[in-house]
Amino acid sequence: MDAARRGVGPLAALEGLLLASQPPSISGLLELLVDFEAYHDFLQLVEEYLPERLEEVKRLPNAAARIAFFANHFGDRYFPLAYSYGDYIDPDVGYEDLLNVIPIPYSGIEWDDIHEVEHWRNGYLLMGSLQVADQFGRFDEGVATVWIEACEAHVGRQQLMRLPDDGWSNQELHQLLDGTDYEGAAVLADWMRNQTGNAFLDAHAEYPMIDGWDRETVEVLTTDRQKSEQLTAQMASLSDWLEENPMRNYTRMLDFILAREQELGLGQPIDEAALFEEDNS
Repeated sequence: MDAARRGVGPLAALEGLLLASQPPSISGLLELLVDFEAYHDFLQLVEEYLPERLEEVKRLPNAAARIAFFANHFGDRYFPLAYSYGDYIDPDVGYEDLLNVIPIPYSGIEWDDIHEVEHWRNGYLLMGSLQVADQFGRFDEGVATVWIEACEAHVGRQQLMRLPDDGWSNQELHQLLDGTDYEGAAVLADWMRNQTGNAFLDAHAEYPMIDGWDRETVEVLTTDRQKSEQLTAQMASLSDWLEENPMRNYTRMLDFILAREQELGLGQPIDEAALFEEDNS
């Protein structure tokens, strides 16, 4: 039955055909004319990493919608991008924002974050007390003092007085804690100093990771993302345990570290006379 016999006029029928074929909007066509080269480069990116989604991307009305679609599906297969917003579409995002660098979301610690003690979970504060004097006391004694005072409210001064005056360094904490139930505290020490070696945990707004698109980088970042989730889970697990009973569990952790330090012979005073004899032997 044709359109006339169904009581549908020719214009209405044409409208139905156009809607079914999803042609680009006028604004979408103008955008392509102005930004054709970037659009072409973007489609190459889609074809490289999500080839099965290419035709769907082309049918979307504008750059913001295409980028959001690509970012969401890319995140499902590889790792999240900064423009993975679920159903939200950021109208200010353009192709160049995506093409110039790989826009990963950062969770690195900035210097100001260390000063904002009130924003840290109690378990992270307690883990950080092991190394904050070494990490930050040399640069800002005030932040180390505030950090330790915040911990005192949960475990008391007596336990904190058992800490070395300068805390433990990252390297020492790894020697003491790697492979143990307390390894999350060594991971936190690296994270607070942007030294995990993981792009997602080390980079932040002040020192972003700037890398262009290539297969090798995408593979490295995909692995980094999986590793960052493991490291984050380690920190969160130890934090949860400390928060269950801060006084008891913090004491247990310190007991273990101090015994382990003695067992490994770390933190012993240097025998300068012996070193002098070695140099002259």
